[in-house]
Amino acid sequence: MDSLKCLNKECIKLLHKYRLLQPLIKSQFKSSLLSEVKIDQEIEDKAINELKSKFKITNESELEKFLEGNHFDQKDFNDLALEQLRTKKYTSNKFANKSESRFLERKNQLDIVIYSLIRVSDLSLCRELYLKVYEKEVGFGEIASKYSEGIEKRTRGIVGPISLEKAHPVLAEHLRVSKIGEVSQPIKINNSYLITRVESYEPAQLDSFMQDKMCEELFEGWLNSQSLSILKELITKAKSNNE
Repeated sequence: MDSLKCLNKECIKLLHKYRLLQPLIKSQFKSSLLSEVKIDQEIEDKAINELKSKFKITNESELEKFLEGNHFDQKDFNDLALEQLRTKKYTSNKFANKSESRFLERKNQLDIVIYSLIRVSDLSLCRELYLKVYEKEVGFGEIASKYSEGIEKRTRGIVGPISLEKAHPVLAEHLRVSKIGEVSQPIKINNSYLITRVESYEPAQLDSFMQDKMCEELFEGWLNSQSLSILKELITKAKSNNE
């Protein structure tokens, strides 16, 4: 990439030392890719005007002040306004044919769940609370608000809706195989004992939103791989120049 040719071996070494070189390469590589993506003029104008509205820019004078204050030129501003549109178009064109297989690989992590949670650090107390909830002596929410040791205490034990990928892997699998409305026996995760009850479970679907998400994930992984290759090449050249 031409934009990286200005980096001498000292700059490369310094940026790499502080782990800034790969993010820079990735950003520049992405920018060079997106700069080639064409957007319909009407859609482009709308996106630029929406960004102006976001920053409360109503005239050319205010735009000039904004550009100067942020060390932008007009192209930088336009690129910022169009980045999301360009990214969506590029990722869709390049990765749409791989989105279904990506979805099938990730599906169990993407399911949406709402569950009730009681979390305590004492096993004996956990067993006692489990029996009370299981036998319906006391409501789950009442027990959670009184005894739970996590932030779920504030919500009477309710967690979600969240995707399973955001939960601890052991908890995610536990929730995935649990029956809705059934109080599950305690499980141990790290230093805590958990009692759970799945309130609702929504399997992920490969709709347009999910397809875009899968394309973005594939794009991100590909960008990381490409930027790492460029990084290795730059480091190798910098070292050879020292010899």
